[in-house]
Amino acid sequence: MVTVDGVEVANTVLQNDGTKCEFIQLPPQINQNSRLNACFVKHETKTPKNLPSNLATEDAEDGSYWRPVTEWENPIWGWLVINYADCGIQIFLEDGTFYREVRITPIEPNAEPKWLPFTEDKNVPRKDNAQLDALIDKLTHKDYLMGFWIMIKTAILNMPPTPSSYAQFLGSIVGKPLALVNMGWSLELDGPPLRNQSTTANVKNPERHLIPESQDDPSSYELQVKLGDAYREYDGLVGYFDSKPNPGPEDEGKELIVDYVKTYFVAERMGDPPAEDNLKLINTTNYPKLTPYWIPPFADKHTPVQYANARNRQLRVFGAIVDPFTPIHGLSSFLPAQSLQLDSWTWQEAMQNITAFFHAGPLNVPKDIGAYDPAHPLTTASMKDPPTRNVPLPSLGSGDWSWLQPFEDPNDTDGTVFNSFGIEKKGNLMSPGFEKGPYVSLEGFLQLRRPIMTGDPKKDNDA
Repeated sequence: MVTVDGVEVANTVLQNDGTKCEFIQLPPQINQNSRLNACFVKHETKTPKNLPSNLATEDAEDGSYWRPVTEWENPIWGWLVINYADCGIQIFLEDGTFYREVRITPIEPNAEPKWLPFTEDKNVPRKDNAQLDALIDKLTHKDYLMGFWIMIKTAILNMPPTPSSYAQFLGSIVGKPLALVNMGWSLELDGPPLRNQSTTANVKNPERHLIPESQDDPSSYELQVKLGDAYREYDGLVGYFDSKPNPGPEDEGKELIVDYVKTYFVAERMGDPPAEDNLKLINTTNYPKLTPYWIPPFADKHTPVQYANARNRQLRVFGAIVDPFTPIHGLSSFLPAQSLQLDSWTWQEAMQNITAFFHAGPLNVPKDIGAYDPAHPLTTASMKDPPTRNVPLPSLGSGDWSWLQPFEDPNDTDGTVFNSFGIEKKGNLMSPGFEKGPYVSLEGFLQLRRPIMTGDPKKDNDA
C-alpha cells in the first residue's frame, strides 16, 4: 500500500479506486533453460594422489578454494548431540569419536577439556579440527550456547522420525545426532543469455543483465533462493552459517562466519522473536542471492581442469547443521525445488560410535573401588569394551552401562585419567536397604556402551 494525496491506495502501475487491486504480481522468471546446482563441498589445500584430474588444482590463479566432494569422500566434519541430562551440547568428530562437551551453568558455560572423560587414542590419525574448534570457542559464551540449545531443541521437535531400520534409544536423555557439513549452491544457465534479435527495436539491450558484465555489475540480476523450511517435515535443515566470500590460504579453518547462525528455530515457540542475538531468523530479507552464470565450454585456453575450477568458483558456500537422515531443499520462484541429502554410508560409521554418557554423583557405595589401573585406561578406542571391574550401584534397567571413574594421572599431577567399571546391580529401588559402612562417595560419568542409534533387529530379520 502507498499513500497518494493523503489517501491509501494499492501500489500498482495504474492507480485504482481505494485499496482494491485488479493486478497480480508475478515472481521472477528466467526465460531460458537453467538449473540450481547443489552439492556438499570441502576445501582442498593440495591435490590428493587419488583425486581425478578434472578436480585437481593446477595453480592458485586458476584454482578454486572449494570443490564438490567426490562420491567416496565424507562431507561431514562434526556432530552435535544435545545432552538433556546435563543441559549441554556434546561435540563429536566426523567418525563419531567424542571430542568435547559444553554445559550450561548459571554463570558461564563449562567447557570440558578435549576428549574428557576419554583419552585420545594416539594410534588413530586425526584431521585438523580448526573449523570445529572455532565453533566450540563460540559455544563457550553463555548467550551463544543458550541460543544454540534453543535452536537444536526446537528443531528436534519438528523433525521426522529416524529411518525404519534405526530406533531412537534414550531419547529423553540425548537428542538426535545432527551433522555439520559445508554445502554449495549455484545457478547455472545452459547457454549464453538470450539477446534481443530485433533490428527495429528502439532499445536493443535491456537495462538489466542476466549475467554480470563485470565483477561488480550493479545492473545484473540476483535471484533469491530459500534454503530449508521449518513447516515441512521432509526438510532436514536446522540452521546455517554464512562463509567468507573470497577465502584465502590464511582463512583455512576459519572460512565460516560462526558469530551467528541463520535458522527458522529462533525461539521455543514458532513465531516468537529470537531468544538470543546469535540466532537470525531466516526470512525474505536475508534469503541467499545467487547470480546466474554460464561458462563457455570451448573458450580459448580452457583446459578441463580450469573449466571445473571456474564452475566451482561460482558456488555460494554455507556451513550447515542438518538432520543426517533427511534431505535439505533449495526453493525458488523460478525453478523446481532442488534437494541435497547425505548418502547413508557417510553417517553409518558415526552412528556406531556415538554413545550416550552424562555426569552423575555424588553416589554413595558400600565399598571402595580401588586405585587406578594403568593397564586398562579409558580411551576413545576402548570406551565400548566390557569393563574388567565392577562398582556396586542400584539397577539401571536395560542396557549395558558403565561407570567412568576419574583418577589423578600418575604421570601428570594436573591431569585426570579414567577407568571404566561395570555396574554390579545392588539393591531394589522400590524397597531400599542399607549395608554396613563405611560408605564411599563417587562422582563420575554414567555411559551407555551401546550406541544411541542402533539397528532394529526386527527390521534386520525382515530383510
